[in-house]
Amino acid sequence: MEDKKIVVPFSGGIDSLTTAVMLLEQKKKFTGLYADFGHRYATAETAAVYRLSTQLEIDVKFIELTGIGEFEKEDAEIPFRNLVILELAAMMGAKEICISIEEGSFENVSRDRSPEFLQRIQELLSWMQREDIKISNLLSVFTKQDEIEYVLNSRKDARELLSKTFSCYGNYTRPCGRCKACCRTFLAGIGAGFKRDDWISNPLESGTLQSYIIDTKRNKYSGRRGKQYLEVFKKLRLMNGDKLL
Repeated sequence: MEDKKIVVPFSGGIDSLTTAVMLLEQKKKFTGLYADFGHRYATAETAAVYRLSTQLEIDVKFIELTGIGEFEKEDAEIPFRNLVILELAAMMGAKEICISIEEGSFENVSRDRSPEFLQRIQELLSWMQREDIKISNLLSVFTKQDEIEYVLNSRKDARELLSKTFSCYGNYTRPCGRCKACCRTFLAGIGAGFKRDDWISNPLESGTLQSYIIDTKRNKYSGRRGKQYLEVFKKLRLMNGDKLL
């Protein structure tokens, strides 16, 4: 075991679950961190964190900052969210903070998911603490499908763990099956070998999937994520020959 304190921001989604599984595989001791900002899906996230942390047998520190939910945007984005979480981890005495940001997720979202942001905040927190604080992103080359495949290959209870995650921006208690978060999870699951009915919600029944088809057709998704989406669309018979429907 390493002496340095490792903190993992743990939201109850597939991303942070994968990071936790990675560290457990490496026999590293760490503490999870969940910040309740009072955002609209906080209750469902909190429940997921309890379910997963209990099964994984990891400690999680819960911190309430519910007033921040006032600044949540319509698309569920909370400005400076990762900045606040990283500061909280530093307050906990972290020497290494393992954040979970999948490949390409910062391209069309906010700057606080970019490699530049992580480098800048690492320098700032280290300066503030007068000692080195390392910020690691173990998922920088992982797509959502890669994450699911990693968990499946690492844990005998993987399917049960994955079923206990929560990632949805459209509902307060259970996946809505309409938002982009639900769609990303569904497509990644299909690519990793799950069947349509393995998920609580099925985005194929909503119009959300159409935006992914259009964006894939326009080559919006770079790297392996775009290729994986193409393979999933073939599997779901949403392609006509080599062309997207």
